[in-house]
Amino acid sequence: MPVYTRTEIAKITLDAKRARLVVGLCHGCFDILHVGHIRHFKAAKDQCDLLFVSVTGDRFVNKGAGRPVIFENERAEIISSLKSVSGVVINQAYSSEELLRDIQPSLYFKGQEYLTIDDKNFASEKKTAVSFDIEVRHTFEKVCSSSKIISMLQRPSLKKIRSIFPEIYSG
Repeated sequence: MPVYTRTEIAKITLDAKRARLVVGLCHGCFDILHVGHIRHFKAAKDQCDLLFVSVTGDRFVNKGAGRPVIFENERAEIISSLKSVSGVVINQAYSSEELLRDIQPSLYFKGQEYLTIDDKNFASEKKTAVSFDIEVRHTFEKVCSSSKIISMLQRPSLKKIRSIFPEIYSG
């Protein structure tokens, strides 16, 4: 599926909703893509006819030094290749508030971790969603963390290396 502009996604969403289709939106950094993201997209797609994913633009990724690991165009291309995803847009903002206002999907999906964490961006996104009659739903898939995976890859311990290459370190 293609990577769209915000204007293109807004038009597709409007046309789809006029045809009584349910349009969903997932938003995030998705750096690096892992099985938790895949399951999140699949669970979201099971609840809508079209699923769009917005990828946070590189300059707005606030995950620490050296992030993003994978640049926005590549993250968008990877996600657009998934069969559960109808299209992707790169969001040049810290949150999805403007995007929610512009495209007005039927449903906005976040993972279950957003039920318990205090995230200012999500709080404002939720407020925007409610003001435009966009239902916020959570998927309940196993929570994974790109940040934890990247951290582990950057600081491999001897124990981890031994578990990866047991034939070298046995006996």
